[in-house]
Amino acid sequence: FFDAIEQAKTKDLEGSALQVGDKAPDFRLVDGKNGEAFDSKQVRRQGPLVVIFHHNSSLCRIQLDALQRLLPKFQAKGANLVAISPKKSTESG
Repeated sequence: FFDAIEQAKTKDLEGSALQVGDKAPDFRLVDGKNGEAFDSKQVRRQGPLVVIFHHNSSLCRIQLDALQRLLPKFQAKGANLVAISPKKSTESG
């Protein structure tokens, strides 16, 4: 584990990470639950896109529930919200 951290430091991953206010690159993913494609470029044509990454853990589900309650506020500003997980939503984590 600590070796991986040291390797990440030598590759300057922190320096190449997006900063607050940076525009994220476009991406395309396939929904593991229903097989539908998600294209960020298409969605961003409708307005701002807020991307949340989570692991489907108990804490993440609490955060996602809170964001779901706030969704009308995002939508009122013209923004879309998408949550990305490495696991299908039916898997526990």
